Amino acid sequence: MAEHEDRIAYLNQKRSRIDLGGVNAHDSIYKYVSLETKTSWNRFEQMLDDSELIGATVSSLNDPLEADARIINDLNIDMYDECCRYFDRSGVLRDHRNFSDFIEFKNLVSHVEKRLEKTTENARIIAFARRLDSHLLWSHYANAHKGACFHFSIDAFREPSITVGAVNYTLYKPVIPTSLLARIALPPAKSHHPEDRKKLRADLYRSLFYTKPMDWAYEEEVRITYSAAQMTNVPFEKAGLYEIILGARCSGDDRERIEGLLEKYPRP
Repeated sequence: MAEHEDRIAYLNQKRSRIDLGGVNAHDSIYKYVSLETKTSWNRFEQMLDDSELIGATVSSLNDPLEADARIINDLNIDMYDECCRYFDRSGVLRDHRNFSDFIEFKNLVSHVEKRLEKTTENARIIAFARRLDSHLLWSHYANAHKGACFHFSIDAFREPSITVGAVNYTLYKPVIPTSLLARIALPPAKSHHPEDRKKLRADLYRSLFYTKPMDWAYEEEVRITYSAAQMTNVPFEKAGLYEIILGARCSGDDRERIEGLLEKYPRP
C-alpha cells in the first residue's frame, strides 16, 4: 500500500512540474562556479551542506535584456469574452465575470502588465550548460579556469514547483500576447484547472525566461526557474551530483580546500 501511495505521489509531482522540453531526465548538466570571492565560497559550502542551489534574480543576470519580451496587445471585447471562460478543478466551465472580484475589460491591460512585472520580479533562475569542455564557459563563469564545475543529472532536481527546460536561441525578440497573460490572470489560481494553468504558464515561461538571442547559443544553456514567492532554494538529490571538476588553473590551496569539503559531504 505504501509503495502504491509513493508511486501516486511521484506521478503527481511529475505532473505539477513544468517541463519545457529539450532535456531528458538522465541528461548531464554542468554548473560552473568561480570560487573567486568569499561569497562564492560560502555558496559552494552551503550547496554541499544543504544539497540546495540558489537562483539568481533576472536583474542580476549578465544580459540586461533578459525577460524583455515584446508585449503585443491583442485584446478586444471578443477576446476578453474568450479569456473569461475557464475550466475549474472539477472540469466545470466557469465564467470569470460571474464572480464579485472580476476584472473589467477596461482595467485588464493594466492588471496583466502588473502581474507580469510581479512574475518577473519573483523569478529565480539557475543556469546550467550542456557542455563541460567549453573554454569560453570556463573562462566566463569559472574565473578563467580557476574555479570548478558541478556535474549534475537533470533527475537530481525533483521539486514539483520548478520549471525545467533548454533555452531556445533566436534572431528575433520573443512576443507575448496580452491574451495569454489574461488567460492566466483572470481565473482564480486555486480554482483554475491545473493542467490548463500549467500549459498557459509553460507558454509564458518559454517566451519570458527560456528564449535568448542567438549570440548566447554557444552556452547551450539549460535552466531551472522558480518563484521566490513559493520557495527560496531548489533542493537536489545527493546521488544526482555526480562529480566536481576542477579548472585547469585551480590552485593547490583551493584544490585542498575542496577535497576537505568533499570528505565531509555525505554520499548516499
